Amino acid sequence: YMAPEQVRGEAREAGRGADVFALGVLLYEVLTGRNPFASDDGARSMEGVLHHQPEPPRRLNPRVPRPLAAVCMKALEKDPFRRYADACDLAEDIRRYRELLPVSAYRPRLTERSSAWLRRHPVTAGVLVTVTVMVTLAAAWGAVQRSVERAMVARAYERMDRSRAEASRLELELAEAEWRLA
Repeated sequence: YMAPEQVRGEAREAGRGADVFALGVLLYEVLTGRNPFASDDGARSMEGVLHHQPEPPRRLNPRVPRPLAAVCMKALEKDPFRRYADACDLAEDIRRYRELLPVSAYRPRLTERSSAWLRRHPVTAGVLVTVTVMVTLAAAWGAVQRSVERAMVARAYERMDRSRAEASRLELELAEAEWRLA
């Protein structure tokens, strides 16, 4: 559970960041069921703390959410300036993760942000979905109505054209019949 700066013997530089590292190791164990640097040989464990990046928690346990894995890996950074400044910052990111809010260690994709927003605001999401469905149905109904009206108008014009043609034909027949009579 020692931070790299402690393993190097730089106890004076080991401050709050060392505590964050230890908490990161604990979080890693909770998420994966194993210590990220554990070895049968103590020297190997220390070598791992100093030089080896632990395997991402999601590789060992795919059910670990991406934001939580990112929080864990940030706490396990070798460079103390890249870790959380203190345990309060780490706790804040974990609280934000639990409340489905974005965490500082992870930039979620649009789909993840949308999904989290929907889970945080189920009533608003339900209303939006309902309104969207209603508007879509209304638009579809309007399109069907316009299509039916256009078809009816087209049929009416077609009948009018046929009637005009028939009237013209009848007028010609009448004129021809009058000409014959005369």
